[in-house]
Amino acid sequence: SRGDPVTFTARNYDRGAAALSRLRRENPRAQLSLELCDLTSVESIKSFARKLVAEKRLVHTLVHNAGVLRAPGERQLTASGIEITLATNALGPALLTTALLPALAAAPASRVLILTSRLHHPGSRGAPVDFAFDDPNLEHGYDRDRAYKNSKLAAIWVARELDRVLPPSVTCNAICP
Repeated sequence: SRGDPVTFTARNYDRGAAALSRLRRENPRAQLSLELCDLTSVESIKSFARKLVAEKRLVHTLVHNAGVLRAPGERQLTASGIEITLATNALGPALLTTALLPALAAAPASRVLILTSRLHHPGSRGAPVDFAFDDPNLEHGYDRDRAYKNSKLAAIWVARELDRVLPPSVTCNAICP
């Protein structure tokens, strides 16, 4: 609404275009652009990031809001062989952030926000969080609640590690809406 340029992504063009149209109606002054980026696809992430960096766009704020809210009933893997909930909620944001580092670092001060959840806390609904580093893809004991909780816990770890290793001008936070 302030007229700041905003680029948002969608993995499906038609759904993204519908959202873009709605946002433009609601905010006529908005400078909006839509790009395709699927956080389950390494190539899609890299392609999107290469484009933004090549266009010398500054990224002042990067919000990782895409995610799998309800993990599938059966374990699904990305084309790279990663459990889809973990790829979308944690690993995709990690890869996209690092791929966009030139655009983030070029801004005077930038912020990365990774939306997480408090459902990894003990006593929350469903199967408990149980992140096994020797089985991150949940080959042994897949449960949709565990997949979601593990991915959100991993997203917190990703945010902490990114905040530790990114340049001082880039801050990364995990936030629970």
